[in-house]
Amino acid sequence: MKYLLFTLMIGFSTITAENTVTPLDKEKLLTTLFNTEYIRVDNNGIWGIWKFLQADMDSISPDGFYHIPEDGYAHTRLDTIFYYTFKEDSMALVVFGTYQVDEDAEIVSGRNYGPILSLALYSKPQNENNWNLTIFRKHYEHSARATFGFPCGKVEKWGKDYYVFSTWDAIGGAGVEGYQADYYDLTPERFLESIPVASFEVSGDGIDGTYYKESAEISITDTANEHFTIEQYYKVKEENNSRDKVIEEKEMKTYNNYTPQNTWKLSKEVIIKEKKRGK
Repeated sequence: MKYLLFTLMIGFSTITAENTVTPLDKEKLLTTLFNTEYIRVDNNGIWGIWKFLQADMDSISPDGFYHIPEDGYAHTRLDTIFYYTFKEDSMALVVFGTYQVDEDAEIVSGRNYGPILSLALYSKPQNENNWNLTIFRKHYEHSARATFGFPCGKVEKWGKDYYVFSTWDAIGGAGVEGYQADYYDLTPERFLESIPVASFEVSGDGIDGTYYKESAEISITDTANEHFTIEQYYKVKEENNSRDKVIEEKEMKTYNNYTPQNTWKLSKEVIIKEKKRGK
């Protein structure tokens, strides 16, 4: 029986998966985790403004996509706090975005102007009043193209007490464009460990005059006794430019198995359809 994916978009919100929980102090989160010099609140939310150092640049953006703002300060917005329960403990995943802004402190959008994502995980055991910082990844990922039509990320519930975080990015080149979503574990002992599956879709006319489309979708097919199986349905089709002749076509399913004692591993591949023809 397939498990219904419970998806929550990251952005400008506080999301609660419990009926009652003592919320974290948003301003204190920014001042504590980022050593902010001052707090700014506008229509986009609450921001922490802190001095940007070259060491931050080297860690954040070795690819050179991110540029230090002209004022020398980083502008970090608290995007989302997601409250949920792991076993019997209260958990809070906090997502921050450090954005590139103009001289009026407005977010700059466009290709390669996505935010730097920072993630913090807090826990609060039963019958305790205080939240404890479990893990903080200050420079987790530069979502370089996230503002180019795609959200920064989302939280998905894949099973009882099991949540994952996914990031989205635009991909493509040479006339072929699309998106890809990658998935990361949110359990405390495997926080942000990569899960070896992806959802994606790319299509377009290639430079050699052929039409190309490739896609993959995932679903959870088994969640019994803390055992998870991810089914990934993969399709690829290449046609000549007039699209009246199939050059290559393939459909297949792969199955990744996981238990808390083992890492994700590919269990089997099933080829549904495969054909190749000469050009």
